[in-house]
Amino acid sequence: MSSEKSTLYDGTIAVAIGSLKALAHIVSVAEAHPNSAIFLSARLLLAKMLGLEPVEYDEDSLTSYADMKTRLDEVIKTLEGVDKEVINTRSASSVTVGVGENKPRVTLSTPAYAYSAALPNIYFHVCMAYAILRSRGVPLGKSDYMDSFFAPYAS
Repeated sequence: MSSEKSTLYDGTIAVAIGSLKALAHIVSVAEAHPNSAIFLSARLLLAKMLGLEPVEYDEDSLTSYADMKTRLDEVIKTLEGVDKEVINTRSASSVTVGVGENKPRVTLSTPAYAYSAALPNIYFHVCMAYAILRSRGVPLGKSDYMDSFFAPYAS
């Protein structure tokens, strides 16, 4: 990721990758109950950004620590394989999404969806996994969460 002009890709897909890498590290440290909801958020972000249907994952198949690590690796590789220019051209497009049970669907610009729904949802699940594991005595610190976000900028 460049430290020059930030693009839609830089502010969405690259941030989602950092979030998933942070979760992968947290899961590696913890080897405990991972929160599979993060994968739903990441695949929905990519699908909505590209105007596609989201990939379906069988959440019931996440029965072991190894399953969780494999799933994280799959989702990270999918996001890393996205064409940056395709994402950057989507800033003028829109997506229609549900915002909760018994609430009407809303149409948002693709950037508004990414910044106001998808990314906050990803952050929420990564932070909750971190907080729950830390409250149960897993030796996690701030750098376990933050380092994956800094990595693309480190020389």
